[in-house]
Amino acid sequence: MNSNIVKKIINLSLNCSGYEFINGVIETVSNGTNGSFCFLGILKDAEADIVMGCMAHQGAITRESFEYCMTDQPCRLIYDDQTLSIPCDVHKDFLRKNGSGLESFIGFPIKHPKKGILAHFASYHQDQNQYDDLSPDCVEMIQSLLAREVNTMLDEFRLDQIKQNADEWRQAALVDPLTKAMNRRALSSDWEQMLQGEDCSGSLAVIDIDFFKKINDSLGHDVGDLCLQIMPDVFGALAKDGAFTFYRLGGEEFCVLAPNMNQGELRDRLKETQSALAAQLKDHKTLPVFTFSAGVSSFDRASLSDILREADEKLYEAKRNGRNLVV
Repeated sequence: MNSNIVKKIINLSLNCSGYEFINGVIETVSNGTNGSFCFLGILKDAEADIVMGCMAHQGAITRESFEYCMTDQPCRLIYDDQTLSIPCDVHKDFLRKNGSGLESFIGFPIKHPKKGILAHFASYHQDQNQYDDLSPDCVEMIQSLLAREVNTMLDEFRLDQIKQNADEWRQAALVDPLTKAMNRRALSSDWEQMLQGEDCSGSLAVIDIDFFKKINDSLGHDVGDLCLQIMPDVFGALAKDGAFTFYRLGGEEFCVLAPNMNQGELRDRLKETQSALAAQLKDHKTLPVFTFSAGVSSFDRASLSDILREADEKLYEAKRNGRNLVV
């Protein structure tokens, strides 16, 4: 565990900085400790114990630029300049954690050379003894590299500027740069947020531009890019009521997430979009006429990967049956 984490974090330190480095570190530690919850928090209000931070779980960033109160958590003791390692029963002396199932904890302060402790790193895991293999040298290295980046940021910006920049970075990280549609990361984030609500049923569609490779091969990638870029515009025009959100999954593949909409309703909306796309391309001076196929699946508190797989199977059924279809 130690060597893999150390190698990855050193590589991160050589190739990125700022928010990218910080997020990379907590993703790496989360992944290297069997999917633990990892936090990095910057102290925003010492009197109220308010921290602004980001979180990774199962090796991926799940929450960015959010605020929380740490009064009843082990994290609070870190600001008394303690490096804590609790192998089991993390909730024993912290009532807020009672019954949470979080058993192991490790955390350390991040110090500014002139201003003292301004931030902290913390990691929880549901199983016991999950951080036994993290050597003191490994922890010290992570602590040192994170301190370097956090201190640089705090020296360059006021805390409110950091929050604004983090919000802007978060938004940029959720948007596909070519099409300006929301990306797969945004879909995962929206899905997790939806699951926290009382009603999380609806429909999802996977969409694919027909014969896209032929467009690229015959007309060039510039034209192919323009075809991709028109897709969010066409779908956006039919989603002004907020009934669904449009995402680019990658390549020529897109997705529509429609909470509270059944399969029939989403299929009808997609067929309307096919007609709208055909009308827009009919007299277009730059773009060729092209179509898309779609597969629709319904969900009710299922996993995102399962729903995407089911919708993908229906998409390929549409492809096999002639394309320009919604199944």
